[in-house]
Amino acid sequence: MAGKKRPNGYWNNPENLYKEIDRFFQENSQYKELPSQRVLFSLGYSALTRGINQNGGFREVRTKLGHKNGEKVKKGDWKDLEYTLREAREIMKKLDVVTFPNEIYLRKNGYSSICNAINRYHGGTISFRKLLGEKTRNSPGTWESLEFCLEHAKIFLSENQEYSTLPSIQILRQKCGNGFVDSVYKNHQGFSVFRQKLRVYLGQASEEKQLEGMLEHYAGVSE
Repeated sequence: MAGKKRPNGYWNNPENLYKEIDRFFQENSQYKELPSQRVLFSLGYSALTRGINQNGGFREVRTKLGHKNGEKVKKGDWKDLEYTLREAREIMKKLDVVTFPNEIYLRKNGYSSICNAINRYHGGTISFRKLLGEKTRNSPGTWESLEFCLEHAKIFLSENQEYSTLPSIQILRQKCGNGFVDSVYKNHQGFSVFRQKLRVYLGQASEEKQLEGMLEHYAGVSE
């Protein structure tokens, strides 16, 4: 079990480490290669991460396993709708939920790959829920929520650190899907106002500065 306590010195024996790695793959069949330390932590395998670090670290252990870069599926699998639906149902079982979670919850639990696939190939979360046979939901965990969109933008910037602020609409549609972009226009006053709100959300600007920027926007005054 992931949370089982090991005796002192347990990880000093490499055989124990590889036995635990085998167990991880048996319990998490969606992974084809050893994932990152962050993912292992999110899945409850903190002890395994300590064992890996005590035996040369992730790069050395991956090399010994014949793994290349920690990818959990072969390139192109996520484009297959049936494959993605199967993975989604497996994730729901592991998370013990009856409806497909929102994107923020999935990413916090280490499932960024399926989020990226759904946005890129399968029409976004709302459309994907329909493909799963679920009814769409208007809740704080959907694009209608400003906080949800701000958190989504924050995650995007943390995972794409080449951007210091949100890039062009074309790039956002490519990387985030249409759901996020369309919602900012429809529900959150467009990207000029949304970027200002995002700066406040990220702690990069005060509320007073945000108000000034919004007044300038509505008055048609350029910065």
